[in-house]
Amino acid sequence: YVRPMIYFSPSFADEYLQIIPFGLYKIWLADYGPSIPAGWVNVCYIWQTTGTGRVQGVNGDVDLDQFMKGGLAELQALLIPLKRVG
Repeated sequence: YVRPMIYFSPSFADEYLQIIPFGLYKIWLADYGPSIPAGWVNVCYIWQTTGTGRVQGVNGDVDLDQFMKGGLAELQALLIPLKRVG
């Protein structure tokens, strides 16, 4: 089976999550402040820093994210390999 990464904002967590399952799930945090909120640095795998970013070749706003747990090799280790069919 695949254990999903869960995505939420600190305000959503405060209002709706009684227990934050830090040990069970990887956290993708949406918070648009100038830095990641205190208390989330050590548990957050991906930090969404804005919803109004710009990328050359893309019309309109895009989300911008920062991987918080290492480099490219660590990020690639989170990926699920594709399986060929047929």
